[in-house]
Amino acid sequence: MPKKQVTARKRYEISRTIEDNGKSVGEFWEYNDGWDDKKVARQCGVNTNTTCHIRLTVFGKLTKTALMESGQVSNVMDTYSRLSHVAEDLADRLQRIEKFLGDLGYEAVGLNNYQHATEAEEKTNAVELN
Repeated sequence: MPKKQVTARKRYEISRTIEDNGKSVGEFWEYNDGWDDKKVARQCGVNTNTTCHIRLTVFGKLTKTALMESGQVSNVMDTYSRLSHVAEDLADRLQRIEKFLGDLGYEAVGLNNYQHATEAEEKTNAVELN
């Protein structure tokens, strides 16, 4: 059974449907949420391979596919893992700094109270001497 040719009008319909439901991301294509080649194919009444071929030739590779093919997913995961450890380390350091500042504030209050007590004692002594 020979393959049925897709008409120019149908190609245009498929291209418009793809264009209306996605966007270019650099040299790649990204569908809007809920859209993919299968949904476009169903919408236009063609098979997924036809939609995929038109999307690839007119709009380019999908961003997710391009990332996977280039090995960037692995790099992204490694970077995420390293950054997670850095974030944990920074949170720990921040907690120690906050504790230090709290202790420092407590000591400053104590020093301030000591200074006021010393000044009061000096005034009392000065009054007694007069």
